Amino acid sequence: MHVSPMLEDAQALVGLEQAALLARIGASAHEVGYGAYGPTNDLEAVDARAPVNGIVFFDKGRVILVVLGPGDPEPEPTVVGAVHADALAAAHPQAVSLRSRSGKQFSHYVDAAAGIAWSAGEGRVTYMELFEPTDLDTYKRRFYKEPMFFYK
Repeated sequence: MHVSPMLEDAQALVGLEQAALLARIGASAHEVGYGAYGPTNDLEAVDARAPVNGIVFFDKGRVILVVLGPGDPEPEPTVVGAVHADALAAAHPQAVSLRSRSGKQFSHYVDAAAGIAWSAGEGRVTYMELFEPTDLDTYKRRFYKEPMFFYK
């Protein structure tokens, strides 16, 4: 199911070689630094605000994860801003719900076989993760960090 052309463009970044990604986003190798995400350390990362408003993570010179934030919709819309939670849920009915770092009123949905996860609640998406298709256990081991409990 088609959700958004912007999302499809962002998904196409996963699996690219580092040099190809840097050329696509107009960044230099000097902008790549140390990165860690969830339980995975020893990655490299680059800020990819221009095309996707996110952070791209590399392992052994290849894109393994793209994390997209909501950002400021002005002057250009962001991927997260262009995607509706209902459209993602409809496109990924097999997604599993986990606890979200976005807050108590949010859920984190994972369709590991499709290489996508997103946190949503209150009718909006707060962030997305794009990665190579895998199984849920591998996703959890590599990228998911159980959030702390939220107290009122």
